[in-house]
Amino acid sequence: MKFNLSKFKCWIPVALIFFGAISLLLSFYLPSFYNPLDELHKAVVSTESKITELENKFEHYSDKLKTDGNYLGKSDSEENIFDSQFTILYYVNDSLVYWNNNKILPRNINGTRTEGYDFQKYKNGYYLLINKTIEKSVFHKRELIMMIPVRDAYVTENQYLKHEYNSFFSIPEWVEISATETPLSEEVKSVSGKTLFYLSYSLPFNNQEPQPLAIAFYFLSLFLLIAFIHHLFTHLLVTIWWQVKLLFALSVPILIFYLLNHAYFIPVGVSNWKLFAADVFASPDIGSSLGCLFIECIAAIWSVIYINFFIKIPIPKERIAKWLLAFLWMTFIFFIGVYFVYSIKGLSRDSKLLIGFLNPITPDYLSIVALFCISVFAFCLYLLAQKTAEYIRLLSLSFSTKIALLLSVTTIAILYIPLFHFDLSPVWIALGICIVCIIIYLLGVKNVARIDLVRLFILLIVFSVSCAMLTTYFRQEKDLNSRLTLAHKLINERDNVTEYLLSDMRPQIETDAFIKNYFMNPLLSYKEFSDRLRQLYFAFGYSRYEVDFVAFNSIGLPLNAEESASANNFGNEIFRNAQTLISGKLYYFNSNSTGSGYAAFYPIIVDGNYIGRLFIVLRSKLLNRINVYPELLLEEKDKIPAEAEGYSFAIYENNHRLNESSGNVAYPVNDIYGPMTVEVNEPLIYHEGNLEHIILKQDDGDTVVISKEIDILQEFFSAFSYLFVAAFLFVVLIAFLLYVYLYSKGAAHFFSFAEASFRNIIQLSFVFIIFLSVIFLGITIGNLFKAQFNNNTSEKLSEKLKEVEQSVRYVVSNTVSFDSLCGFTPRDLSTILNININDFSELHDMDVNFYDMHGALLTSSQPSIFEKGLQSRMMDAKAFCKMRAELPSEIIQEEKIGALKYLSGYKPVYNEEGQLLAYLNIPYFNTYRLLNEQIGVFFSALINILVTALILAGFLAPFISRQITGKLSHIAQKFKQVTIGGKNEPIQWQARDELAVLVNEFNKMIMKLDESAKQLARSERESAWREMAQQVAHEIKNPLTPMKLSIQHLQRAYDNNDPRAPELAARVSKTLIEQIENLSKIATEFSSFAKMPQPENEKMHLLEVVYHSANLYKQNEEVNVTVQTEGKINDLVFGDKNQLLRVFNNLILNSIQAIPEDRNGEVLVKAINHENNIIVSVSDNGIGISEEKAKKVFVPNFTTKSSGMGLGLAITQNIIELAGGTIRFESVENSGTTFYVTLPVLNA
Repeated sequence: MKFNLSKFKCWIPVALIFFGAISLLLSFYLPSFYNPLDELHKAVVSTESKITELENKFEHYSDKLKTDGNYLGKSDSEENIFDSQFTILYYVNDSLVYWNNNKILPRNINGTRTEGYDFQKYKNGYYLLINKTIEKSVFHKRELIMMIPVRDAYVTENQYLKHEYNSFFSIPEWVEISATETPLSEEVKSVSGKTLFYLSYSLPFNNQEPQPLAIAFYFLSLFLLIAFIHHLFTHLLVTIWWQVKLLFALSVPILIFYLLNHAYFIPVGVSNWKLFAADVFASPDIGSSLGCLFIECIAAIWSVIYINFFIKIPIPKERIAKWLLAFLWMTFIFFIGVYFVYSIKGLSRDSKLLIGFLNPITPDYLSIVALFCISVFAFCLYLLAQKTAEYIRLLSLSFSTKIALLLSVTTIAILYIPLFHFDLSPVWIALGICIVCIIIYLLGVKNVARIDLVRLFILLIVFSVSCAMLTTYFRQEKDLNSRLTLAHKLINERDNVTEYLLSDMRPQIETDAFIKNYFMNPLLSYKEFSDRLRQLYFAFGYSRYEVDFVAFNSIGLPLNAEESASANNFGNEIFRNAQTLISGKLYYFNSNSTGSGYAAFYPIIVDGNYIGRLFIVLRSKLLNRINVYPELLLEEKDKIPAEAEGYSFAIYENNHRLNESSGNVAYPVNDIYGPMTVEVNEPLIYHEGNLEHIILKQDDGDTVVISKEIDILQEFFSAFSYLFVAAFLFVVLIAFLLYVYLYSKGAAHFFSFAEASFRNIIQLSFVFIIFLSVIFLGITIGNLFKAQFNNNTSEKLSEKLKEVEQSVRYVVSNTVSFDSLCGFTPRDLSTILNININDFSELHDMDVNFYDMHGALLTSSQPSIFEKGLQSRMMDAKAFCKMRAELPSEIIQEEKIGALKYLSGYKPVYNEEGQLLAYLNIPYFNTYRLLNEQIGVFFSALINILVTALILAGFLAPFISRQITGKLSHIAQKFKQVTIGGKNEPIQWQARDELAVLVNEFNKMIMKLDESAKQLARSERESAWREMAQQVAHEIKNPLTPMKLSIQHLQRAYDNNDPRAPELAARVSKTLIEQIENLSKIATEFSSFAKMPQPENEKMHLLEVVYHSANLYKQNEEVNVTVQTEGKINDLVFGDKNQLLRVFNNLILNSIQAIPEDRNGEVLVKAINHENNIIVSVSDNGIGISEEKAKKVFVPNFTTKSSGMGLGLAITQNIIELAGGTIRFESVENSGTTFYVTLPVLNA
């Protein structure tokens, strides 16, 4: 039973729209199906299960420690404990003797801790503590603590420090955590049933996480919607007007653009995806987000494909209509080109995307999507431009008309583009689009099945060059705006890090016992008090400021005379133009007399009584601002832009002296830039060599200079390379999809090297091998580069460790020798390191930490790392255990804070007597940032090499393949010329390549072929003569027999004196004469076949011969002979007129003889012109020729008639072939036969 699918074709659009609508509804309503209570309960159950797992592990460690107190310290029993999600702390007599990481330490280290479970909030997150006393006696106590991080919650959030749940637990980010019960909360319990903490959610519920199912259903619905529209217009509405089809095809992407730019059309579960984030990319002109732009690209590519391949626009007859259509098509292409430019502008300038740069270590899929969108728009522009060019060609307009139309559109463009507020010259945009369209027309790929690689690469180069020019231009604009923003920030001089630190230290200062004692009894000198405060609070992180202090009593007077002088110097002047940041507490000032900086007030209260306030002033001084560590403390919005890392800047005060500078540019001490500016607060761009300076003068006379090294060619080639690769891969994708589509339709076969052309195999293999080779080299060299970078960084870190160690030993040695009578204690060491650590850090340009012999922090050049809870005050556990166990000279290992990975070096510091003083630690925070930068530069260079190699391959591969296939074509041509019995010339081959073997074998073959041909010809001649002799003998024997019988009969009549003898003699004589004539005819026919007379060829009109031959048989009453011609047939042929007359006489006679007597005979002679040939056909309605006999029609001596020698058609074929023509026939039994004679037309 056959299953007819055609019955169900009408259901296809119904199914598409039905499932599309269901998918769209699901994408919108899936979040509403998301039950927070169920998900919360699942999270609680999963969390309890994980906690139970950790409890079992904790009990395992506890049991091991009961029998072996050193179990955790043994390397063979650590079970990768250093890399665990939790923190293990082992105390002996309240002293920490083992820890597996330095992420956190519990409170009350030397006090009483809660036995069992405890849930606490620390500076870096929420922790669940499990505490167990393993052994407790009067003189000995052992205690084990496991600290399980449930959620990270740092003092700030940025790219390194994220507020998120531990990946060990499956807790959604919308869940809230607390130690106390709240509404809509559920408790998390231990195995014993004790409540540990609570998980909850707040109303109204808003899940901010993207939902994969909603995203999948949303994109599926869009795909099904486009498929429905396509099926509707290609199968059901085929006969509607082409204007309606065109209007609808254009309206689909416009409608989608309108809907996507309204938030209600994007489901919540989809809009939360970063692809749809407005802070990444948003443009009112092309899309509200990158995700919307991506969907618009899909709609646009369908629209363009539908217009290009499914809409047939008729050619009007009126000239004005042709002009109007051509003008409209050109204008339409121009607007598409403008939209394309807008797309590149939005993606390059008005977004956070880096078009033309991709780091393989930290790939940005958003930039890849942006490159895809640009490639799609370029592909659409190409298809429409080619469609326009092809249609204009079909309009058959004159060249002058085309030029006039092109100039008209260009003029309109020049007048119209300024309305779009392009900064780029509208003339260049318009001319650029026109030139690109002309190039597309000249290089257009008209046959997708046979793409010329050179033409394809030229198109890719044109696309990449044009896009790279626009991208580079708009990125320069973006860079200019970034530098202007930074210039205004520098004029403002506010420092977010300093503001944060000053506010954060407020509780410590206001409760500091030393400061309170000083206010109540100011016995210390002002210098001692200031030095002490600088050492306690401002030794680290404030090197860019000069710090001053003034202590005021409760009535606002300085505490001593020294402070009175200091207060009078800057007190009132600072507040004259100060900006209030926190009322009564923090101010920012910036003036010519006081400079710029911060002023902070801290009230001092003792037992509830206000006794005074501490006034702290920070004045700005020279500093390099950009560093990794401060970024750990800044919110993402407060960070200096990423582009600023390549900037240098200088600030000149009103006295034209350099006040501050940063970067690689050596700025002059005296201001040479300020006098260049005319307008205040109006930026001036000044070029100096390869440097571009932006000079901005403010109202007070200060000048800010932002400089950047400009290399337009490098930026252009970088963008060109990435765009070329993106376009190349996009073309490969399109070719693959087209191949799959054609394969599904049965129009293409599965690719096989055995079926592919040799030239295509060479070209594609050439490109493919180069592509893979460069990728392989990139991976290999990239890994080597990364390893080499790590080695160099480790060596640099090792050198720094040695240099700092020597500095420490020198300082300690001098201090001990100077004060040797007082002895030397660990407290003295801590004091020495505290005093000198800032010098160590600045001298070696590295952050420095010191740990004591037990792994506890002595001092740090960046104490905020520990104060903010980014790390505990214990040394890295892995490094400490290795130092204690193996006593290495140094250790360099990878560590991390949050998501920031870096290399960290450790080195023991010994005194001259070999006594261990401390452990030196240098964390190199910039490690992987520098690695990413260098890998990015390397990868950019690799892409440039890849593109260069691909372009060379694209141009050289056809040339090389043409050289190879050219040789093969030459050999193939020689193969075609090989004939049996003819003269075969050997191939002359000078090259000594692989083809020479083939040529030699070919030459040997034709020599053997010539010998075989001679033998065959000899054999055929002998065979032919034997056959001819037999046939002649047979034909002669046939009439001889009746002749002999007749003569014998006459002889007997005369011997018997038969009276009828005379009469019989007359009859016999007549018979003999007839038989002799028959013998003569037989001899003549065999003579004619054996030796055809040499044709006397001449120019002749073939129709004259045809008519002459047909007229001979028109007198036949039994058969109607008709001659027909198609068109004018006045072409000449070159042949023998008499022989051709014999041909057509024979063919017409055969046709007449093939018609049985019971039919009305019809013979049709027809002549037509066809591709430089004249074809004359002779048709009859006779008995036809069977398939078996048809094989022998042109064989000599074969005949279907009762009389004749069977040589007529053999002679006819010989005559036609000597005239350079062909003869063939078609026959249907009992219906008739048609013979076709084809002769070439004589070239004039």
